[in-house]
Amino acid sequence: MRGRQAIGAGLAAALTAGAAWFGISAATAGGEPMAAGGERVEFRGWPGRPVDSITQGQRLARGANTLTVVTEEIRSREVNLGGKGFTTGDFFVFEEAVYSERGRRVVGEDTVRCELGIRTFNCEATVKLDGRGKITVSGALFGRQDIAIPVTGGTRNFSAARGQLKVFDLPRGRTLLVFELE
Repeated sequence: MRGRQAIGAGLAAALTAGAAWFGISAATAGGEPMAAGGERVEFRGWPGRPVDSITQGQRLARGANTLTVVTEEIRSREVNLGGKGFTTGDFFVFEEAVYSERGRRVVGEDTVRCELGIRTFNCEATVKLDGRGKITVSGALFGRQDIAIPVTGGTRNFSAARGQLKVFDLPRGRTLLVFELE
């Protein structure tokens, strides 16, 4: 899990030929995806903006009605649909433990699928918060600084959920998810 320190950094290598604007780095079990130019690229976790701390991510999110959690990947898989390397249409899926706002206590889990577009990542996810319900998100990320994904709905406490999710990469392979709910 340590290798996923700068999700926003390594994908630039994967997209160098087309649109090197956004990236992922980290060690993943399994295959050897190759970017144009032969560089090895491995995917892990949410594509997000790197930050140094939870506080920095929350300050950058600046939402009024926020729900903040920290995630850490448990397992992942890359799916290469053909062609050499990680190309348009290929995707990765992963599941994470979801921790409280300060990252100390497990409060749920999530499942995420991100597909490589021509110059984007299209991600959809369900975040389950124990005893509270689920929040779903789906949308495209158009660059390294584009960290907002639309909240599309939810269940139980979140049945009327709308808003956006902002994604930040934390040190030591964790991710900060800040839901700005309406």
